[in-house]
Amino acid sequence: MRILAGLVLATLAATKLAAAQPADVPGMIKFVETQPTDMDKSAWKEKRRDAARRLGQSKDKRAVPVLIKLADTETFDIIGEIAIEGLGNLGDQVAVPVLQKIANDAAREKPQRDLAKKALGKLGAATTPPKPGTGTGTTGTGTTGTGTTGTTGTG
Repeated sequence: MRILAGLVLATLAATKLAAAQPADVPGMIKFVETQPTDMDKSAWKEKRRDAARRLGQSKDKRAVPVLIKLADTETFDIIGEIAIEGLGNLGDQVAVPVLQKIANDAAREKPQRDLAKKALGKLGAATTPPKPGTGTGTTGTGTTGTGTTGTTGTG
């Protein structure tokens, strides 16, 4: 009985260790971007979706650019929605403009727009971009010179 309990504990420990190890983010990014030559397209699409899902859960900022690209360009495949959700999970403000674009794009399907709004909520961002000139930013201060202009002539 003790042996069985020891095996169960060892298995649980190994499972937790495997879950805690960092994912192969560069490998997943490459897989999402490029179909392996030895894999048919339908198998790749399915595995690509899984890789995108794992990237969104990775908490690794290196995944943000590829997920932005997927969210922006993959409008007819579920991978676009997976990427939108992943961008919300990763929490990088760099994703805000593309998520705002998706949230306000009437040509997008409602589920994608809703996911973009949810992701923006996770990022603490508004669903619409600020109007030009009303955003927040820094203003500079400087000095203005004073002097005389003109010419003096002798005549």
